[in-house]
Amino acid sequence: MFKSILLSVAIACACFTVNAQDNNIYMKTANLDIDNAQTSFLAAIKNKKMDKGVKNLLTRFLTIGTDSIQNVINNNAAIPEDKKLLALNSHAYFLKAFQVALISGDLDEYHVRELRLRYFEMWDCVRNDKPYDHIMKNLGPVRSKLMAIAFKDYPQGKRIKDLTVISFAQTYPERVPAYLAANPDYYFTDSVIFICANRRPGVLVDYLKKPSSEAVKDRIIAHPSPLVQTLVRIAPERNVKNYLPFAVQLMNNELTLADIDKARQTPSEYFKLLVDNEMAGVNQIAAGQAPLYRIPSRNYLKQYALQFYVDPMNIYHEKSNEVRFSGLSNLRTQDIYYVLILGDDIMYTSSYLFTYNKLMEPYKKLGSDSLLRFMHYSQARQFVKLAGRYNTLSSFLKQMPRDTLMRLMRFFISDLEQKSDNGIDEVMNVAESFSTMVKDSALSALVEFEIDRNYRRCEKLPSFYGMKLYRILDNMMVAVKASETGEKKDVDERLSAYLRLPFKSLQDQNGHVNELVLFYGDEDGISSYQSFLTSFTDTELWKIEKNASWITISSRKLNPVNIYANLPLSNDEDLDKKAQDTLVKFLRQQEIHPHVIIHRGHSYHLQGSVQYIDSAVFLAILGSCGGYNEIFEVQRRSHEAQVISTKQVGSKMVNEPMIRMINDNFLHQKDIVWTELWEQLDKSFKNNAKAKTLFQDYVPPNKNIGLQVARIYNEEIGE
Repeated sequence: MFKSILLSVAIACACFTVNAQDNNIYMKTANLDIDNAQTSFLAAIKNKKMDKGVKNLLTRFLTIGTDSIQNVINNNAAIPEDKKLLALNSHAYFLKAFQVALISGDLDEYHVRELRLRYFEMWDCVRNDKPYDHIMKNLGPVRSKLMAIAFKDYPQGKRIKDLTVISFAQTYPERVPAYLAANPDYYFTDSVIFICANRRPGVLVDYLKKPSSEAVKDRIIAHPSPLVQTLVRIAPERNVKNYLPFAVQLMNNELTLADIDKARQTPSEYFKLLVDNEMAGVNQIAAGQAPLYRIPSRNYLKQYALQFYVDPMNIYHEKSNEVRFSGLSNLRTQDIYYVLILGDDIMYTSSYLFTYNKLMEPYKKLGSDSLLRFMHYSQARQFVKLAGRYNTLSSFLKQMPRDTLMRLMRFFISDLEQKSDNGIDEVMNVAESFSTMVKDSALSALVEFEIDRNYRRCEKLPSFYGMKLYRILDNMMVAVKASETGEKKDVDERLSAYLRLPFKSLQDQNGHVNELVLFYGDEDGISSYQSFLTSFTDTELWKIEKNASWITISSRKLNPVNIYANLPLSNDEDLDKKAQDTLVKFLRQQEIHPHVIIHRGHSYHLQGSVQYIDSAVFLAILGSCGGYNEIFEVQRRSHEAQVISTKQVGSKMVNEPMIRMINDNFLHQKDIVWTELWEQLDKSFKNNAKAKTLFQDYVPPNKNIGLQVARIYNEEIGE
């Protein structure tokens, strides 16, 4: 018996030794996995173009921070071996997923600091079995997914994954029904159904009509939320699209379907209901509440502002004001305000000015600040941005007391980094107004002070994203001053480049300037093409050759200029598009890379022209309705491109004289100084009132604030 006891002890000791050795091997493997992840991540960011502050922070996390985590886990005798292994593996998972998300671009570099902080909080909560829902709540889909990957082996792993689905639902609510159909046992089904109802109600209503899963339909129908039940009730209605904007009012019995039907018969009455809904939401937010249905309410308001008012004003721009602006006659101040700000870039200048003047008529004596107070400062930055863009900001600011003006500017410029998903849009809103502000020395000084104050505030936090935004504003303020006042001191070279277009940048290796002109085969395109040819009737200067798809216009003397233009063949069978493709294919075969591209057509053709822009293009002329909106895609395709665009109607009355002047510069090997060219064009239209009016909406590269902001944002100025 004694021998058997000894044998049992020996076996137990042997098993213990084996288990200890196994654990030791697993621990070494886990630590090595972290070390390899550190090395890989550091190598990946070594040459990556990043904000310097973010890169330094990340480097410290990957080295000192990660080493500290390993030491805490490895050297704490109070932590059981299995828990140590779990924690080490978790950190390795996190580092690998973090690297993939950052390098692929899925994770914005300016979310690195917050991700690091939230990860440490989650690490503490998960390891010590504390609540963590409050951490996951506002992470967004990408960062939530990283947490789910990091803690997948923990008992809480499945629940963290389920919470990640909620984050995805908040960002992509249209995917909710399909996800639930594929995952019938998902724990938070009711939560994501409510999210879909509160953000994309049309998706839920459409699904109820044509469900791919009866089980999901049943879950929607049985949902306890009054909002979801309201959508279920109105889904079968023939006029459900008219009712959707007012789901909350229907839910609260503040409106009936009959009320909405009656209002819909008169566009102004229906629009007033939408505005009342928006104002109610503004008041709730001011009272510290979180209104339901906020996203769809605003989307519907914009949809009908465009449908009822902005689109007709633009379409009937050739009609009399009585016809063109008749829709505004029955609107209240708040209604006109939302028509104005929701028109944004879509609204023609003449449409904006008429609407603005009508809006401001009652406030000439009251003071313009009374308007913003009446509107509870709803979308005030958007209002000021548009006033700056359309040259009404100066008069607007002059109609308010000086102390109110100063407070407004502080509000306008402060806390731009708070919305990390659209901070660059906020910067653009502010920068658009600089051309007005620099003309007032006191206001200009205040703006510069506020930019510097907010930069210092972000520096102390630190908020690297905020620092970047205010660096951009500082650069833009200097550049706008240079453009408006000629004060060129300290202008960043990337922005000063927009003051002129160097002739040498446009020459190919043989000294030729090559241009690509794109026409479309509708009635306007054919007319534009015929007008274009009138600029090349001098046979001593220009030679024209034609084939089945395009023409080639070449200069006979002075500097060699070659213009390649596709024929405006019928667009009924896409023959115009085929002609463009044939021409571009020929140019590539001949290794001809046009440095100038000119779009001649309506705005709905513009995307077709923009696709031909590449890094070789240094000048893009988008003389088209809507050309002002496509500059970001142009900048993405060619960082060096300078853009001429228009905020209203592109017209051959402006395009032909402008292109002739530009080509004259090319023929004489002259740089184009945009302020000088614009002065010449303005003088040339002095006897043509219509052309002069249209020309006011053309934006030269040195005034194209959106393009400049996009460039310095992407190129990391001030890093």
